Amino acid sequence: MLKGEYRYGTDNLSEAFNIRKTVFGKEFNFLEEELFDDFELDSIHVLIYYKDIAIGTGRLYYSGESYKIGRIAVLKEYRKNGIGEFLVNMLIDKALLLGADEVIVHSQERAVDFYKKLGFHTIDNIPFKEFNIPHIKMIYYKKNNNKCKS
Repeated sequence: MLKGEYRYGTDNLSEAFNIRKTVFGKEFNFLEEELFDDFELDSIHVLIYYKDIAIGTGRLYYSGESYKIGRIAVLKEYRKNGIGEFLVNMLIDKALLLGADEVIVHSQERAVDFYKKLGFHTIDNIPFKEFNIPHIKMIYYKKNNNKCKS
């Protein structure tokens, strides 16, 4: 059984951080200091559980200008089962409940199609580097907002 939980910056986030360390640290060789930043306390985190095992995480925060999602990570052995979609949709739903008209994600280039399936659109197709990995800035518009061109 799949279950999602929201956690806040002051809650126990050890499971979320352990997933990040596994996915970004061990699998993608990010440095420890790249795994965490100053937005942790102000973020709403999601943890996805399968049979009471934490298998995925991500976060949402307000940057002062827009709602942003990121740090999306699903343990390798659980990928390709719709878990990432469930996780990202929980973050989008929370942003919309908080009044967002749009949600931003900096997608790794290889994940652009994943986000497009969830309703995101590229803002431009100019890649930029985050942690030395090419990313594309994408946006999700509230469903009844017809700003989308792509």
